[in-house]
Amino acid sequence: MANSVFVYEYLSGGGVPAEQAGDPSTPHLLEQGRSMRDAIVADLVRIDEIEITCATSGDDRPVAAPQLRYVAPDPHQPAREFVRAMARAHDLVWVIAPETDSVLATLAAAVPPEQWIGCERSAIAVASSKTLTARHLAQSGIAATHIWQPGDTITAERWVVKPDDGAGTADTQLFTNFEPAARELRKRAEFGQVAVLEPWIEGAAISASLLCGPLGAEVLAINHQHIDVDERGQVAFRGVNIDVVDRANPLGRQVEDVALRVARALPGLRGFVGCDLVAAPQGPVVIEVNPRLTTAYVGLSARLARNLARDVLAMFRVETTQRSSQLPA
Repeated sequence: MANSVFVYEYLSGGGVPAEQAGDPSTPHLLEQGRSMRDAIVADLVRIDEIEITCATSGDDRPVAAPQLRYVAPDPHQPAREFVRAMARAHDLVWVIAPETDSVLATLAAAVPPEQWIGCERSAIAVASSKTLTARHLAQSGIAATHIWQPGDTITAERWVVKPDDGAGTADTQLFTNFEPAARELRKRAEFGQVAVLEPWIEGAAISASLLCGPLGAEVLAINHQHIDVDERGQVAFRGVNIDVVDRANPLGRQVEDVALRVARALPGLRGFVGCDLVAAPQGPVVIEVNPRLTTAYVGLSARLARNLARDVLAMFRVETTQRSSQLPA
């Protein structure tokens, strides 16, 4: 019997509550979510032994294949309940969801661990908090962003405030000195948001895409991220160029070394994982760890001439036969 995989992307799968649907960032994030979902599905349909069910909230069905079907949640059905029900009908569940508001952790808890394609809950818990991530990596001797705490010496010129559990650059703001940044931190606390304040690290924004398993990790690619800051200090993610940093050069070797050390420091990382860094003058500094698929997955199978979905499944002991002639050039 073929392995059945349920693919669920939170935004395109109808997981956004009605009160959040009008958020100006939702269309952009939805586009990113769809692109990741479609990239996974496109890889999975090239594997003969896999039957795929993909969640959709409408007529959004860009990929067609005999072993692929689409399913939509019932109106007003909570994402957790929908994913739990689909898990009962499938062998494996592959979820793309943000760490924000514990969405990823909540969906992981809805799926039995043996069916979950992704990071273990312990790793999700650490990586979903920028404070916990920075502390954990620092304890492991890894250069990471420093979360400001009362009493710390103020030495940086520029500061950034962002949600502790934020994904990407959502609600991230840059300040040219400490005092307005501290006021913004207090303001967010008054509104019940757990935010962090940290020095802005100068340097190129890069990311490492990793394939993580119980026996170790592999750096698949080192990517360049496009980060913009507008006149109000709002930080925005504008896309990524995949596999553009050569690991034969000094920066590439440094980033690969740091990324592999991160994987060892967080042993619960599983499957495709992203690590965001800044190429600072003193060396790569880790900004955050994404315990999930990232937009750098899109196009990477073709770039590397390997089916990354098949490689991820292999990490979870799913044996398949690749139809290599179907892999995009």
